[in-house]
Amino acid sequence: MDLQNILSVGVLALQGGFSEHISHLRRAIELISNQNGFWSKIKMANVVEVKSARELENVDGIIIPGGETTAMSIFLEKNDSELLKALRKNPCSELVLE
Repeated sequence: MDLQNILSVGVLALQGGFSEHISHLRRAIELISNQNGFWSKIKMANVVEVKSARELENVDGIIIPGGETTAMSIFLEKNDSELLKALRKNPCSELVLE
């Protein structure tokens, strides 16, 4: 998180219901940003589509929607190996995409 308390959350936007994930995340952020505690410290949260390794570098966290991780891994191996390599640097997404 940067000095302006802006949290950037990426949604892997390759297949599945990523647009619904983005919509629900934005609504959840709107609701919880009005709460006290930890979330009140975050002045703004940005939810973005992630389709490339470069876009992945610019987010604080990543959400991988859907349940077809095998299909997504095959797609990435054939079409965007740089994004797959970047995703595999994250221990959580590495487990999901193996």
